[in-house]
Amino acid sequence: MSKIRQILRLYAQGESKRKISEMTGTARNTLKKYILQFIEMRLTMDTINEMDDQALDLFFGAAPEPPMSARYEKLHALLPAYEKLIKRKGVTVTMLWEQYREACPDGYALTQFFQSLVCLYRQGQASHAYRVGKDQFQEQAGEWQS
Repeated sequence: MSKIRQILRLYAQGESKRKISEMTGTARNTLKKYILQFIEMRLTMDTINEMDDQALDLFFGAAPEPPMSARYEKLHALLPAYEKLIKRKGVTVTMLWEQYREACPDGYALTQFFQSLVCLYRQGQASHAYRVGKDQFQEQAGEWQS
């Protein structure tokens, strides 16, 4: 389902803009732009439902999502394995990044690698909660301390 279609469907159901923004992960200004266009053009949900996703995106001026680069695909293919490794005692993000750079010399720098790990945790794909302070200490010391 197109994100625009989902936004308009939720708006037609009476959801607040803030809640729609949280549910779809769309910025509130972008959300307001789509809703304003929907109202100004006096469209109905029936009209929106008749359009296919590509036509809907073109109609509302949404840019198509850029294709994933080869290095992005390589990194995201390796992330589940790195998730398992980071749970081991003494394993740091820097160690994993160095291992990643050996496997992919043209890969991402440390900051982007770390950001990808954080996104993995935030998306709920990781099996344990991510706690920044504790993991930063592990990164520096190599061991957990209570």
